[in-house]
Amino acid sequence: MTWLLVVVILALIACSVVSTLMQVPAYTAVLLENRISGSVRSIGPGIHFIFPWEKIVPNSETVIKKSSHLFPADFETKNHKVISLKVAFDLIPDVNNLRGYIAFDERTRIAGITERIKSILSNLIREMKDREEVMAKFKEIGPRVKDIFEQTLSEDGKRLEYYYGIDLKVLMIPDVELPKELKEASIRQEATKKDNETRKLEMTNMKKMAMDLVKASGGTMPLEVAMEIMQLQFGKGNVKKELHRFGLDRGTQEMVLKFLEKIPELINAFRS
Repeated sequence: MTWLLVVVILALIACSVVSTLMQVPAYTAVLLENRISGSVRSIGPGIHFIFPWEKIVPNSETVIKKSSHLFPADFETKNHKVISLKVAFDLIPDVNNLRGYIAFDERTRIAGITERIKSILSNLIREMKDREEVMAKFKEIGPRVKDIFEQTLSEDGKRLEYYYGIDLKVLMIPDVELPKELKEASIRQEATKKDNETRKLEMTNMKKMAMDLVKASGGTMPLEVAMEIMQLQFGKGNVKKELHRFGLDRGTQEMVLKFLEKIPELINAFRS
């Protein structure tokens, strides 16, 4: 055990003699090239031993930070219906594979990754029978695409992450965008639903006021006549001119007109 400790100490002394110390800033990585063999190695943040026959590769200093990207694209389902998706992904440079990362400029790297993701997504969506299935499973699609991306090989047989020198942290489908015609149909459907609800509420209130009118007449006015008067009132007709055709006596007609003056108060009571 003692001789092993001696060997380690001697090795450390030898390294300190023939090497220098280099400090790499936080969130940064650089490439070192061996002048003799031509091989390169990556080093990340911290203090490192640098041998005399090693040099920093020019322009290899890279900030290790996460970058986020978002792109829209159209895909076709099994029944040949088009659906629009927005795809978001986060990635970070791989400290241990800086050589692969700096082999691409930023624009080329992101364009390449985006096209790979589109291709995987296209195959995945084509297996789904319709838009409804995509919309039901859109939260599951992102993780599946991420898994496939991590297992896919590039043309030279390297994993895509290694090929681009990145670590794909997150891939998700934030939302599913409906085609324009479906959006418009959905808006029309919602508007119709609200109109129907409004009409239903109006009819309920109208019937309540008609029953109050019957009550105010002492039960002498039929509900059908009271409903017609209410419809005439809310239809902005001239109730005063039309009262004579209901066959009401003068006293009842005056009672109706006085009752109609209270309608705003009745409406507020119904709403509360």
